[in-house]
Amino acid sequence: MAVLPGAPRRGLRYTEHVVSEVTSRQQVRRVPHPPPEGPGSAGSSSPCSSLGSSPGPGARSLTSAHGGNGALAIFSFALPAKQARLAYKEQQQAIRAALDAAPGLAAAGSTLGTLEKGVLFPIVHVCDGGALFQRYLDTGCMLTEDALGPDYALYQGSYQEVRCIAPEGADLAAPPFDQPGAPRDFLLLGFKGVDESFSQVLEDSWKDWTGARHIYLFLPDLLGLERISLYRRVEPDHMQLFKYLVLARLGPTPTDGQATKAQEVLLDYAQRLRVHRISAYLSVYRSLPKGGGGSTWTSA
Repeated sequence: MAVLPGAPRRGLRYTEHVVSEVTSRQQVRRVPHPPPEGPGSAGSSSPCSSLGSSPGPGARSLTSAHGGNGALAIFSFALPAKQARLAYKEQQQAIRAALDAAPGLAAAGSTLGTLEKGVLFPIVHVCDGGALFQRYLDTGCMLTEDALGPDYALYQGSYQEVRCIAPEGADLAAPPFDQPGAPRDFLLLGFKGVDESFSQVLEDSWKDWTGARHIYLFLPDLLGLERISLYRRVEPDHMQLFKYLVLARLGPTPTDGQATKAQEVLLDYAQRLRVHRISAYLSVYRSLPKGGGGSTWTSA
């Protein structure tokens, strides 16, 4: 743990934590998945059949070096398979409906909807528990690209939280998403253009090249920064998936007259952050209620 420089924000001083000591894929413990037992096992379906995925040779379970699932999470990104002639808000709602209909996605994790128009991923789903996540731990399988049907392409990746910034005394065991109570807003940054091999120097300097330092120093106090997490992709190696993700969780969305002002301030800050991190994917998201209700825009 290291106290970060800078004047205290809202009376809080932020500290950096090493969440995971895993420094390469080889240090992520994998064990062979046992073959099915009992009558009829020889011709039984693969452990991923109910997920629409095949385990491939030697399906394996995945646990962190700490034992248990550690700080692992599955991020799901969906895109239209072909250009759709829909208003952006309608496209966002359609992608959400497709994700909700996918096996295991609607029941666990958190669905994040963008507050902006025209971004690459209108909806992002994050999951670190539930049946879908447990099956991934047990089999090493995730949903396939065509799991949402012919109209959408789904890209799922497992990511491990390796660093985080949080106020002194914060509960680091609490997940960065799926918080109870009022919806949360998030800044999500994705990075592809980095060396695919592991670099200790790269992760030690993450606050600079990801913009995390800019966030905790300059994000307006009105938005109530709660946590910034750096995630490293564990698998799979896919050109559509980001190598690193930064997820900044903000305080509960205001429900009084401050709501519109807070959203305007957040969107303005995101635009200014883009000037500093133009090579990264960056958008503002809000957690959506389960069951398909709610909208991410406060105004039409």
